[in-house]
Amino acid sequence: MRLIEADALIEALDSFILDETTDVHGDTVREILERLPTIEERKTGKWYKPNGVLPPEHFGRHRCSICDAFAMHDWKHHREQLTNYCPNCGSYMRGDKHETN
Repeated sequence: MRLIEADALIEALDSFILDETTDVHGDTVREILERLPTIEERKTGKWYKPNGVLPPEHFGRHRCSICDAFAMHDWKHHREQLTNYCPNCGSYMRGDKHETN
């Protein structure tokens, strides 16, 4: 997978679409996409439950294996929401969601 910056794509395509009948600079859309800078790919992590000495309010809560942030909490239903991504760092969450670290 190759992630590109959306603003750079919009700017490049704006100059490409100025004349709908011909390529402005002789470029195809594919050539424009290939020249765009890529951004850092998302990391892949997993939710884990730390063990050891923890403050009572942190006991049993899942954390991100990449940035160590807590999973989101649904206060209305009083439970954690183990999302497919970390709300703090944006990493994709894969693997065993109940791992103990």
